[in-house]
Amino acid sequence: MKSILLFSSLIFIVGLSNSCQKAKTLELITSDVRVYLYAILSPTGQTFQIQLATEDIYGCSNYTISNDFSITDNQIDLNIKGIIIPGHCLTSLGPAIDIIDIEPMAPGNYPFNITINNHLNEGELIVSPNSYAFNFLDTTGIQFPVKVVNLIPENTIWGNISYNLEDSESIANDFIDSLLSIGCEEQLYPSGNYNYFQIKPDGQIANYEYSIANYHQRYIYHFTGSSASLESLVQQYETTYPGLINISLITFKGEYF
Repeated sequence: MKSILLFSSLIFIVGLSNSCQKAKTLELITSDVRVYLYAILSPTGQTFQIQLATEDIYGCSNYTISNDFSITDNQIDLNIKGIIIPGHCLTSLGPAIDIIDIEPMAPGNYPFNITINNHLNEGELIVSPNSYAFNFLDTTGIQFPVKVVNLIPENTIWGNISYNLEDSESIANDFIDSLLSIGCEEQLYPSGNYNYFQIKPDGQIANYEYSIANYHQRYIYHFTGSSASLESLVQQYETTYPGLINISLITFKGEYF
């Protein structure tokens, strides 16, 4: 079993940038900054991050965004101050980024001010039991690629089966039948973005836009059984049919099989 390491490369870059203390300089931001909200899965529940990334791409992948972030009496403030140029350059292309950890928030509407290049954008973060949503009328200097993020319900599992030979479709279908036989149940999920997957308006999980395999099947189910039974099933199929199919299975606790 492996834990999901979403954006682990970004976290590594932030850590490395912070460790390079020599010759740091601060430069103005010359492009929009994209603001993302992510739910991070764990066995103890979902935690959350605000992730920042410049639209500009730099010649060093460890440039970071200097900012001040605070939550005081339900007021959220984010002051984006500039780009930190570290003394050591990781010579690959990338945006300047930063990651801000936030605690889960009770349902409500939270005033949210974002200042960038001395311009104040006033809006709010709308928290419901099932989603987090950005609501900003003025977005000068900032972008919200995804304005609403749905929270993954408890006991949700999802994944992908990929294969290159059409004849392997029967193996993929057998795996789906095996999931159902150990207690997985179909459930209608509201459409929208869940960070880790998309649900279409018809309630079905969306397929990947791009895949290196010739064929793939996405699936999503409600499952209250043990994680060990899921792990055992994935291992059984990949051992029985080596090279014919590749299976990924993820749980709402962040377990990856």
